[in-house]
Amino acid sequence: MKKIKYILPFLLILSMNGFAQEKKFEFGAKAGGNYSIYTGTDDLGLYAGFFAQYKLNEKFSLQNELLFSTTDDIYFLEFPVLLKYKFSNTLYAFAGPKLTWLLNDEKKYTASSYPDDFYYFKPLGIATEIGIQHDLFQNVFIEGRFGFNFTKQIDNIFYGERYHSGVHTIKAGIGYVF
Repeated sequence: MKKIKYILPFLLILSMNGFAQEKKFEFGAKAGGNYSIYTGTDDLGLYAGFFAQYKLNEKFSLQNELLFSTTDDIYFLEFPVLLKYKFSNTLYAFAGPKLTWLLNDEKKYTASSYPDDFYYFKPLGIATEIGIQHDLFQNVFIEGRFGFNFTKQIDNIFYGERYHSGVHTIKAGIGYVF
């Protein structure tokens, strides 16, 4: 019985140490360029932000992100929640929903010489993103992703006609895991 008193705490400490070895949470930062398409217009912009990733098991993880993105003087905060699948030690695929929050005013005039040509923006958009990630080094990765906006977040008034559109994006960037 006395041996069990000494062995049990020792085994408990060893098992806790084993769990501590497994890295379940990862945090990092990412940045890159984006190509946005909306109401017949396409623009280049940038994105940057932070992410937190929780490892569910050997193949799957859940990644939450907070990103700031720009497109032609339009500014967004993006909140993707992505399910990530590990194909190999360096290759991943991910997909999930994304909320986009417009930071600009709701009305933006274009640089057009036509006074009746302008955009109306809705502040909240719902989208989905899919993409791939490739680890270059131990803590450095590159990614490519496509975002499809389900919400018609932009109304474009052109020559008195109204066009509804979501902001669809193609992004390429680099990231670092702390």
